[in-house]
Order: sequence, then C-alpha cells, then structure tokens
Amino acid sequence: MATSQALLDLGFEQMMGHHPFNINLLNSRWTVFSTVRNPFDLFVSWYYHKKKYQAFTFQEWLPKFLADSNIYLDQGLFFGVSHCTRVLSYESLQEDFNLVLVEAGFPPTEIPHKNVSLDRPDKPLSEYYDHKLINLMKAHFGEEIRQNGYGVPCS
Repeated sequence: MATSQALLDLGFEQMMGHHPFNINLLNSRWTVFSTVRNPFDLFVSWYYHKKKYQAFTFQEWLPKFLADSNIYLDQGLFFGVSHCTRVLSYESLQEDFNLVLVEAGFPPTEIPHKNVSLDRPDKPLSEYYDHKLINLMKAHFGEEIRQNGYGVPCS
C-alpha cells in the first residue's frame, strides 16, 4: 500500500494493514485511519488487475466475483472503518493523508504511486455498469455506497 510506504519513509516501524486487521491490537492513543473508495470505481480497477491473468468481460467477471465468498463480501467492503479515528477518501487521498499527518505532528508527505492500473482506459463508469450490475452492487454494498455518499453510475 502506498500510504504504508509513505509512513515508512517518515520513520514509522510498524503499521497494521486491513488484511491482518485485529481489533485487539489497537491502542486508544493511536491515530487509526482507513481509506474508502467509490465501490463502482474500485471494482473496475480490480477487473483490470485480474484481466491480466484471464480473458473475460467486466460484465462476466463482476457477478462471478460477487458470487464467491471473500473477505470483502464476508466482512464488508470497508471492514474495520468503525474502529478508525479518521476515514480518508481515495478520491482526495493526498489531501486527507496530509491532514492526518499534520494532526499527528508530522510533515505533509507525498504518497508514492504504486499499483496503478495502467491498462485501464479513461472512460466513464457508466460504460461498465448496466442496470443489472448496478443493482447487484447495491445489493452487496448499498450501505457502504450510501454511508460514503457515492453516486450510482448512470447507464
């Protein structure tokens, strides 16, 4: 994760990512933050990451991904957010990250760009989502979409 690299560059020795997240390890004095991202955009990026290894369309991939049990479906797309002192938005990540750093007494720091979807064309989300896929996403992640104020792509 790029924010982890930025924190390591500032001299932090330990961080806890969302995959091994364990609430029992949290300290009430810590600044605990997580990043949320528009689920519609997030899944298009994941599709292009997975597409490198298999040939399938987005319309084929998304229902299959959502049909299989995985941590995002079992624990929620933004699991652990309720334990955070701050929630950062992917759409304004650099600004949000710098606010957290300054509040914690550190200088603003540039987040390195890693894991960028270079193969993803620059086209609107509405070109990926038809009404069926929008309803599927809302069925799985409607609460996260509403809580974080994300809009639904128009198709």
